[in-house]
Amino acid sequence: MTHQAFIGNLQLGGPWTSGALTIWPLIGGGAGERDYATLDEALATGRFQVGEVGEAGTVPELKVDNRLDRPVLLLDGEELIGAKQNRVLNLTIMVPANAELTIPVSCVEAGRWRYASRGFRSSGRTQFARGRARKLGQVSFSLRERGQAHASQADVWNEIDGKARRMGVLSDTGAMSDIYRAKEDELASMTAAPSHEGQVGAVFAIAGRIAGVELFERAEIYARLAAKIISSYALDALDTEGLDRRPQIDEPAAFLKAVAAATGERRKAIGLGDDIRIDGGELVGAGLEVDGVPVHLVAFAASVAGQAQTPMPGFD
Repeated sequence: MTHQAFIGNLQLGGPWTSGALTIWPLIGGGAGERDYATLDEALATGRFQVGEVGEAGTVPELKVDNRLDRPVLLLDGEELIGAKQNRVLNLTIMVPANAELTIPVSCVEAGRWRYASRGFRSSGRTQFARGRARKLGQVSFSLRERGQAHASQADVWNEIDGKARRMGVLSDTGAMSDIYRAKEDELASMTAAPSHEGQVGAVFAIAGRIAGVELFERAEIYARLAAKIISSYALDALDTEGLDRRPQIDEPAAFLKAVAAATGERRKAIGLGDDIRIDGGELVGAGLEVDGVPVHLVAFAASVAGQAQTPMPGFD
């Protein structure tokens, strides 16, 4: 099933709004039946570990050791904390059962390069939507030009620093996690969006403007990851000057239509399946397809991603 066909089978639910954040649930039947664990579930078993690549470590890569008898889904933007510095995933990866992988990441803690722990644990968060959108565009550029899933580390740090300053958050190590912790109480009410039977994803708007869409192959997977996804948009919604406008009733459907119409570039994924890069001019997106089933799809409006598809200072 292509991402176009998957989107074509979805129905939009009614909007839910909290502050500057608006969410439209997406309802649909997923085709996937593959059994796999999410990052949090896998780490909790003790048989799935994430660590530095060697004792010295290297900023843009981590080592994953999956000793489970089922694959593990790692989500674009998920945050891992500990080891020498906190990182986020550069793209969505399905780690095979009983396998080791080296995975591409970006640092979200500029002021630390020393061991806080030997391995990583999950923070229960993803990178905030704007930073994730910019990183996605940079990774797409790097894959296309160099065949590597790298982002501009300087840009990732600049985005975190700018958000911390705007939101009045101090962090000794420039850690993205400190921003989330400082805004925990405000985020709680914004992430309390109701769940819907058969919900496989959502369209998000910030300050009245469509920001992005997130889709999973079936409802149970979205339910496991919904809090991480919603909080990433909620943090950006807190980082606005106010609600500029109300989104028009046809805007979420129009954005979905644009995602479905966007061209996709396919390549072998790290781990299982195929990595899909989506370019629609007014949007940037990516997804993971395994055995012909779209496991995950994310797309951001170009206004959120900025000039994310062009190389920037510090591009690795």
